[in-house]
Amino acid sequence: ILLTTMEESELLKGIRQGKNKAFKMLYEQHYGVLCSVAYNYVGDSYLAETLAGDVIVKLWIEREHVQIERSIRMYLMKSVRNLCLDYIKSQYHRRELVASAYIEKSLNTRLIEDPNLGRLLERELEDKISEAVAAIPLESRRVFMLSRYHDMSYQEIAQDLGISVNTVKYHIKQALVILRERLGRYMEM
Repeated sequence: ILLTTMEESELLKGIRQGKNKAFKMLYEQHYGVLCSVAYNYVGDSYLAETLAGDVIVKLWIEREHVQIERSIRMYLMKSVRNLCLDYIKSQYHRRELVASAYIEKSLNTRLIEDPNLGRLLERELEDKISEAVAAIPLESRRVFMLSRYHDMSYQEIAQDLGISVNTVKYHIKQALVILRERLGRYMEM
């Protein structure tokens, strides 16, 4: 049931005044739709319910400062969409970090576990790593080397090179993709 403009302005007024009845009405009118929107992005009903609830609670907490230009429902749907996209990005970034750590650990562990194999493969592996790093495009290679070999944070690299943190993340991702492609065989030994 969509509210009329008058009813919606009264609901918004009640929310801004912190009236519990307004919060209850907000929840009853919009929670189900927000869950559906969130589910379309994340594909998990429990997570969708959590994200939808988070958006409603955030609106309630920030009610005195929130600027709603069109309708409450449109505001909430956009908020859920943005929260879902942020969640998806954070999950992707988390997987990239885990994959990077796995590659580094795997490369190091293989050489330590079997000393004979380690010595035999050490030169070949060093050459392959050098070749793989050389195959990374110049800008991505610079960023990757600052991150991995000089232990600089993304923020420090961004400041040092005069680029954004997102650009640093992009270059790291590009470097890891190339390394995975070229060194994957060595990780499966």
